Amino acid sequence: MKTFKEYIVENSDDYITIHRGESVHNKKGGPLKGKYYSTDREFARQFTQSGQDKEIQTRKIHKKHIMNKSDVYAGEDIEPHLKEAKQKGYKAVRFNEGKNQPDSIYVFDHSGLEK
Repeated sequence: MKTFKEYIVENSDDYITIHRGESVHNKKGGPLKGKYYSTDREFARQFTQSGQDKEIQTRKIHKKHIMNKSDVYAGEDIEPHLKEAKQKGYKAVRFNEGKNQPDSIYVFDHSGLEK
């Protein structure tokens, strides 16, 4: 049986589902460990070791925890935007991945993630 919070997270429009493809290269250690998520499951799959579903971590995050910087390309220097988001109390930042690509959600505070 689900808890009330689990029910709310699963059924509320206030939460979005995000996905992270994991491999030996990004799962343990390193500066980007567990930080980039995608709003698109298939986009996340390209960052897995072998493309298997078990290598895709799916979480939910409340929209209020995400600072929207979708006008900023994720390949640019994002540090000033992360600093701003942290100062304003956010837990993640939405960045643009380029033309015809889904946005990335950079999660710097995992306490905002729900299963």
